[in-house]
Amino acid sequence: MKKKIIFLPLLLTLVVACTTTSTSEENSQLPTTSEQQSTSADPSLSENATSHDSYISEEISTSEEITTSELPTSEPSIPPSSEAEIVYQNISEIRELALGLASKTNERKVATSTLKVEFRAQLLFYQDYVAGGGDYTYRNKALVANETGYILVSMDAVSYDLNKNYESQQQVYDFKGTISLYNTEPEVTLTQRPTYIKDLTLNYTLPAVEETSINDVFTEIKQTAVNNKGIGYKVEVKEMTLQYLMKLENSIGLFSDGTNVIQIHGHGKVNSNWQVESVYKIKFIAGFHLYKTQFKYISQTTSTATIDDLEVDQMMKASDLYSYTYVQDPKFAADKVKNLEYSELFINVYVFEGYVNYYMKDGRGNISFDDSAKGPYSAYTNAVTAKSMFINNESGLKLDTYKDLENCIFLDQAIAAPDDKILIEMIFTPYVRNTNGYFQIHVFEGSYQPGA
Repeated sequence: MKKKIIFLPLLLTLVVACTTTSTSEENSQLPTTSEQQSTSADPSLSENATSHDSYISEEISTSEEITTSELPTSEPSIPPSSEAEIVYQNISEIRELALGLASKTNERKVATSTLKVEFRAQLLFYQDYVAGGGDYTYRNKALVANETGYILVSMDAVSYDLNKNYESQQQVYDFKGTISLYNTEPEVTLTQRPTYIKDLTLNYTLPAVEETSINDVFTEIKQTAVNNKGIGYKVEVKEMTLQYLMKLENSIGLFSDGTNVIQIHGHGKVNSNWQVESVYKIKFIAGFHLYKTQFKYISQTTSTATIDDLEVDQMMKASDLYSYTYVQDPKFAADKVKNLEYSELFINVYVFEGYVNYYMKDGRGNISFDDSAKGPYSAYTNAVTAKSMFINNESGLKLDTYKDLENCIFLDQAIAAPDDKILIEMIFTPYVRNTNGYFQIHVFEGSYQPGA
């Protein structure tokens, strides 16, 4: 039985007005704005984090040097020499020099050097790689670009905290640091805090590899190196025409190519760039976050292309979903296979037949879904033990007020006695297996059918 995704007006309430770049697809430039916007923390590390996370704007420091105590403790891979006093400025050349460090990496596939670099570039996005400490360069990284290429830069927590609120503006900075290599990817480890260049726009075109299939990209990135937290990206800018389906979190939207779906992660207000069912040509890099497949958003242009409706015929029970997990720091081939099977979950959409339930947390009700009819869970830990699927949709979370209950289409079945519950059918996509061990899913609310 094949199901098609149906969009109802209920979904449209989750979307803010769409703003897109005004340049043409043939010569698209990266967006720059003057409005300061805040960005949200990565939602994958805790339940429903992005809906409630916020940052306080801070004044940007311009050229303060990082102290020795703030630098990574790993020993340089290349000894100091007269050549190390050369300051490299061309990003393409810097990338080649970084790749030359491959034979010098430690057991975490990280190498540092004393080769100095200095250049001006546009900051495209931030990404927290979580892993840090002596075996790694800084956990906070950014993708930067100019007319000579693009590369990751690694920065200390203070530099990140000062600049993170301006991610959506994709501002221009002067960067100074040394060449390093992180999980096979060239990067620059900053030795000085970035200097913000006010009211400057760089005139360049960001090259991108054209892609047509989410599954093809997933196949390509299967061999991408990840750190011991399951985070890694293939730093190659790609471009693909995709249709926006819905908001998952403040910083994450769900897109389709007509066959598969993908979570696109951006700054904290990125969903305001998109309108449900609209089609965009999006630039991104692809990779894994806690082994979840996702694209990192760079820029977009509108598209007049038509994307086919998703056809969904693969069934998934809650108990089957819980059979998927990941090994955080895999040692064996079987572990890596298991991790890829988990990663593949997030590019697919499934049909669920079962029953609606709810669990209590902090005195408020939250919707979940079970394979069999059960009574409510007094605590979320009981729902985890029962392998209940936790909803990620805002309409099913933290139900407290009359308005919350009135807006929840799942409520009638959730509060029914087990003997009075009826079988429901719906379409969903996995959102994440939370670090507390439970699965959160996002329901296509237009597909929800009690009494199926």
